[in-house]
Amino acid sequence: MKFNNIVMDTLTKLEKLNYIIYSHGGMDRLCKLFKTNKYFYLFDAGTGKIFQCSKEEYDFLNYISAFEKDNCNLKEFIRDMKESLLEDFNVFLTELLVFIEKNKILQAKFINKFYSPLHKECIEEAMSSIHLMTLELTEKCNLRCEYCIYNQDYKENRNFSERSMTEEIAFKAIDFLSMKSENKISIVFYGGEPLLKFDLLKKCVEYSKKVLKGKKISFGITTNLTLLTKEMATFFNKENFNITASIDGPKEIHDEYRKYKNGKGSFEDSLRGLKLLLNEYNEKALNSISISMVFAQPYLYSKLDEIQNFFDSLEWLPKEIEKDITYPEEGSVNRKIGKYDGIKISETGDSYISPISVWTKNRYLNDKIDITFTKKYLENTLSRIHNRIILEEPLDLYSFNGCCVPGNRRLYVTVNGDFKVCERIGNSPYIGNVYSGFNLDVIKKLYVHEYEKAVKEKCSKCWAVRLCDICYAKVFDKNGLNVTKLNKACIDTRDNAYNSLIYYFECYENKADLIKKVDKLHIC
Repeated sequence: MKFNNIVMDTLTKLEKLNYIIYSHGGMDRLCKLFKTNKYFYLFDAGTGKIFQCSKEEYDFLNYISAFEKDNCNLKEFIRDMKESLLEDFNVFLTELLVFIEKNKILQAKFINKFYSPLHKECIEEAMSSIHLMTLELTEKCNLRCEYCIYNQDYKENRNFSERSMTEEIAFKAIDFLSMKSENKISIVFYGGEPLLKFDLLKKCVEYSKKVLKGKKISFGITTNLTLLTKEMATFFNKENFNITASIDGPKEIHDEYRKYKNGKGSFEDSLRGLKLLLNEYNEKALNSISISMVFAQPYLYSKLDEIQNFFDSLEWLPKEIEKDITYPEEGSVNRKIGKYDGIKISETGDSYISPISVWTKNRYLNDKIDITFTKKYLENTLSRIHNRIILEEPLDLYSFNGCCVPGNRRLYVTVNGDFKVCERIGNSPYIGNVYSGFNLDVIKKLYVHEYEKAVKEKCSKCWAVRLCDICYAKVFDKNGLNVTKLNKACIDTRDNAYNSLIYYFECYENKADLIKKVDKLHIC
């Protein structure tokens, strides 16, 4: 009799748990279970809270998810359980239900709309305060880097051409910026290779100081360094330019992809340019110069070792100078994807392992080395989890994924004066031009209403919605939102969020000082 009573009581509690879960859309959207080598965790999608679980709790929650997917009967599972186990299970269910109610977890709200006043009610006001303008001085480049997004094999963007920005268009862009910015502004020069238009760059700097007088202006440039002269370096130092320099590592690695039109490698010229800058900037270099590199195939751990050893060997380069490493844009490299050093590379988002992440984790957690050239990559990964939104209880308020307000945070001006959301977005509908200003109709229709309509249902089913960093650059093409690209981006984003959760807590468990370097510590 006692056993039957426990069965009935357990079934009642189980039905209550099922109601909580299924009335909120199921386990797949409510949480994500993950584990490190030491512990088990639950990430709650509705609140952003993360809880450490026992193995039994972790297994049971996984069990619920499996029953849900396989359409099995949990009631039969309970009735077949031995009495001693059933009593423990009943106590566990009681505690779990109390815990769920107390912490308001597994109750994520469905998405009716995205809450983003700057994208909607205040969009015109937001577009009156541009923070950063990028001027595409030229589509010309003296290099033909094999992974470049402007090469002829990459269909998502323009190709190289002989077109360059005119002085009229450049000045009109700066005039527009003077009307649509506040007191602090950044102007970045871009290409192609912007040093090919150094004379125009200098004129833009002088005109900006005249037109934007009274405002705090910072200048920047992204360059391959090969054309840099002492005159240029002196000018950049005088005007306090922030410089992003493209160097991929030692000569053999750099020259494999970063070549001149004739196929000759560019390493020697790039390194010469970097030395010129450092000689001019001296102590200012640490905060004004950064190195950008692309890690392309073959994806070898030994290759990352070579890059690290290269930077360690440059006695004249400050060890702490910022270095940023990324992968090539998918589809930009016309080489067959394969396996190297046991690393799986996939263009479908399935079974993807990031060589940079694995190598960096080993260096930080196992070798206990604090300064590597992938330090920024690691910190960006940790920040995604560290600075997540954490709520006391679920709210029906969801941000616009990782999408900025078009024309607000940054604005890209092409050589012919057209406006694009940013330099990363590739072929996409223009949002205005230097002659007529912003096209609010296009922005509201394509970048707000149609985007929201397309992603709302997907986001409602996704556990990673509050960790999402999908932006227009990942999902737009020349016609607007591309559903195929969106589907791929969703898979990749969930994979990355899941791996970031594991990575974050492995760091926290093994080397907590790394976590302390990121603001707003929140371990729930």
